[in-house]
Amino acid sequence: MMPWPSVGTLYQYFPGKEAIAAELVRRIKAQLLDDLTGALIAARGRSLREAAEIVLSASIRHHARAPELSRELERIEEDLPLDDEVAAINDKVHAGLIGLLAEHALPAPEVVARDLTAMSRGVVHAALFAGETDLAQIERRLLPAILGYLGLDPRD
Repeated sequence: MMPWPSVGTLYQYFPGKEAIAAELVRRIKAQLLDDLTGALIAARGRSLREAAEIVLSASIRHHARAPELSRELERIEEDLPLDDEVAAINDKVHAGLIGLLAEHALPAPEVVARDLTAMSRGVVHAALFAGETDLAQIERRLLPAILGYLGLDPRD
């Protein structure tokens, strides 16, 4: 296993801790874009219920990969000015979700995308930070809320 670089070595590549944090934010956002792009491709042409399940599962897996890091970077991101790359990634993620929702003729897909993102992030982070590791169980609890929000019967 490769040893961790010293702090001095790290600062050879980054001018300060904000730059390091910004790079970590860029990397996790790029990973989110990759995860959701695959899910959005898989969800095309599916029913709204199936699409919701596919995207939710990808989102949960993304956040579970490194939950503490993910949550901390989202907090840090609020305090850092967004650079063009992070803003573009956020826009692509949001546009992909809006496109999927618009494909199903949902009214106000921009608002629905924002609400579902916030709902999912809140529940997933709370579960992971409570120590839950059963991703399928988290999904089983969250999916009915998402389906209900979308106007679908969660019992079907």
